[in-house]
Amino acid sequence: MSKNIIILLVTLSIAVVVLPGCNAQNTGKDVDTIAYVMGSFKTTEARNFPEVYAATEKALQNLGWTTTKVTKDAVSARIIARNSFDKKLKVKLDATPNGTTEIMIRYGTMGHEAKSQVVYDQIMKNLQ
Repeated sequence: MSKNIIILLVTLSIAVVVLPGCNAQNTGKDVDTIAYVMGSFKTTEARNFPEVYAATEKALQNLGWTTTKVTKDAVSARIIARNSFDKKLKVKLDATPNGTTEIMIRYGTMGHEAKSQVVYDQIMKNLQ
């Protein structure tokens, strides 16, 4: 095997490990950054935790998700829900010291960006 092919294979191998499906975009409105990293949809919403939690509960209900487990305290929540196809959805909400709320959504085991985006969009609709 030639030296150039070996260098190419090593470079590609490193790229696969370092860049596993990252996609970031900025929507502009009340959101610092939205990122889809390693199967999880992550963003920070410029609203307080109680508002985002209530909007999340309503979003899951509106989308037909059945909540199977909720762990919640004054500054964080972990919600696990399932849909009619028994797909699992995890939503994590964490209050930040500056009054914003970090949101993490993961659809299924491996994640699904488009389906996570649907849940996020419904949460944002409920916050309007």
